[in-house]
Amino acid sequence: MGVNLQVVEMLSEIASQRRLDKKFVVESVRESFLKAIDRYFGGKGEFEVEISEASGEVKIYRRMKVVKEVKDETTEITLEEAKAHSATAEI
Repeated sequence: MGVNLQVVEMLSEIASQRRLDKKFVVESVRESFLKAIDRYFGGKGEFEVEISEASGEVKIYRRMKVVKEVKDETTEITLEEAKAHSATAEI
């Protein structure tokens, strides 16, 4: 059994046992990820977490400011680095 399928089953099991809507459980887990990320990075950075109810896939995105010269690696990225992630990146 793949990890993603285990996530789907875990979310369904929690919802069933606690008699909660599965969407509520997924949103609670998503918010927990965001809080943990915020604590880890000391509140620096802008993040988004997506959890697929169907596949169990968890995606975490980090918004970075594209700059010529990086002064803060937790919030900034060079154009060259950004282009490696997205060809449309610009300063």
